[in-house]
Amino acid sequence: MQQILLESITKQLLSSRALETFTERLERGSDTNLAVPLSARVLVTAAVYAHHPRPMLVCLAGEQAAARFARDLGDWLGANAVLPLPLRSDVPWVATEPDAAQVGARVRALDALQQGEPRIVVASARALLRTIPAPGEQSFAPLVIRAGETLPLSYDELPGFLVSGGYRREDRALEPATFALHGDTLEIFTATAATPVRLELFGDEVERIRTVLVSSGQTIADLPSIAVYPAQEFSVSPQGIARLQRVAETQVKAGQLPSSVAHHLELLQSGHSFLGIERYLPYFYESLSTPLEWMSSKTLVVLQEPRALFDDAASSFDELTTKATEQGSTTEGLYVPPAQLDFGRSQRLTMLSLLSSTTRLDGRLEVKHPAGQVAEDRLAKQAADLLGNGFMTVVAHANHRVRESLRAALSDEEVPFDALDDRFADARAGQGDGADVV
Repeated sequence: MQQILLESITKQLLSSRALETFTERLERGSDTNLAVPLSARVLVTAAVYAHHPRPMLVCLAGEQAAARFARDLGDWLGANAVLPLPLRSDVPWVATEPDAAQVGARVRALDALQQGEPRIVVASARALLRTIPAPGEQSFAPLVIRAGETLPLSYDELPGFLVSGGYRREDRALEPATFALHGDTLEIFTATAATPVRLELFGDEVERIRTVLVSSGQTIADLPSIAVYPAQEFSVSPQGIARLQRVAETQVKAGQLPSSVAHHLELLQSGHSFLGIERYLPYFYESLSTPLEWMSSKTLVVLQEPRALFDDAASSFDELTTKATEQGSTTEGLYVPPAQLDFGRSQRLTMLSLLSSTTRLDGRLEVKHPAGQVAEDRLAKQAADLLGNGFMTVVAHANHRVRESLRAALSDEEVPFDALDDRFADARAGQGDGADVV
């Protein structure tokens, strides 16, 4: 029913006279500015996507706000259409275990942006500051394994591949970014999954793939395939190790690298990783970038309150700089200053406050809400007033009996309406297409 409602709102919203210029600029690929209150930004974003599914990056101020926006957007479009790009809770200069789920979500989102998948990536401004390898120097593409087919790598190569991608070999795969290999059974808890997966092999042939419970190993469901994304945002090559070795001594003397770099080089040369390895990221690659450089040219960038975005990024960068200095390190090469975030590579949709007066607006969307809890008859009168003033009006309630009462009240007020739950029932029964519902 949510999808039917979204289709109807999208059709009426983007064809309204108030948003005529906004819609025209959006469809011809021009940058556009829209004044819209906070309460309607999720719905407008969902409507823009529903009208033209395409890769989108939504950026807003605050990590909690970004997570909430992604959840709400998923309620409208379905969770598969929305990918969060979260802020990592670890910092490169402290030897702590990264949160595998955070890294996995970032890698999944970065791959979607680069491939131009028609999905919406949602990120806070501060989540974009951390540097990653530039496109072309790193791949975040997953290893896809399909039931009934041959492994894309040989059985003997698989463990080494997973370890090089940030996975840890254990007796059992009980948490993200771990795997266990026992004979012809591979258990893997991918960095992007909520539960582990068990693969039953016969040599290099994949006979069965199924999700299992962590506690008991009981089967949840069979899967046709799985996508194993990397559990880290970098890789270590012999060339990268050689670059680090060439500058290590002078950088230690200059205070740019820790004295433990010699020990870390020994570990790297013997093929071992260690906590805090990302401290050396600027030396592993010829060039680094931010997630913005990974966007395909087809991406629509949705910026919510640019000034607030800059303030959010600046506040985070100042905090990181202070922490790095206190711990004898630096943010140089590991995070970019906010002024270096470049949002101008693709078409932009900027969402602003209704009070904005300093920017050219291509559309202005006002939203009215009922004043607190009101009886059905008063709600019907408010709906009639809104319709009379040219507002598209949606009246909703979770309780069926209340909806029936609302219908009667709207009929009494002679308010024209279309019952969404009737259309939904018809669409499910194959008797209608569910369009034009308000």
